[in-house]
Amino acid sequence: MDRIVKSLVEDLLKSLELSSEGIEKDFEKFSNYCLVSKEYNKSFDIDLTETGSGDDTGIDGIAVIVNGQIIENKEDIDFLLTSNNYLESTFIFIQSKTSNNFSSKDMNNFGFGVKDFFSEKPKLRRNKEIDNFAEISNYLLSKASKFRTNPKCKLYYVSNGNWRHDQNNNAIIETIKSELNAINLFSDILYEA
Repeated sequence: MDRIVKSLVEDLLKSLELSSEGIEKDFEKFSNYCLVSKEYNKSFDIDLTETGSGDDTGIDGIAVIVNGQIIENKEDIDFLLTSNNYLESTFIFIQSKTSNNFSSKDMNNFGFGVKDFFSEKPKLRRNKEIDNFAEISNYLLSKASKFRTNPKCKLYYVSNGNWRHDQNNNAIIETIKSELNAINLFSDILYEA
């Protein structure tokens, strides 16, 4: 991690009054915070986006935003549905790497983890955080009759390197987007590295 990014990470931890958990975990928090903040401009508990470690299916952070609110549980969806009588949602998935390159293997594993997340019969082992987000997702999708449009799905692969539009990495991105599009759940799919 370069000095500027390291400084930004340290400043974020300080401003949120969080203790360091090591370079990789701190960078995950930083990435989650920055990317979720693009979609959600209110303050939020960064810990709510973390997916833990081990059996995280290649996903370091998730946020489910419905009607402009970060969802913590199924009851939040019911409340918004009662209040608004419609649902507009965005799923955000984040994979963070402190390395200076964009690993084709890691990018593919991340995309596969997101596809498995939406599978009705998932194959990957899941930790409790992924299970909780999947439960929220399944509940939200069961309310499809109240969607204004199908949800948006945004995947972000974060690295400290410079993106060079590598042919293999671009092919992985396009393949993952195509495969997610084929499950017919989303109005828009973004995979950005």
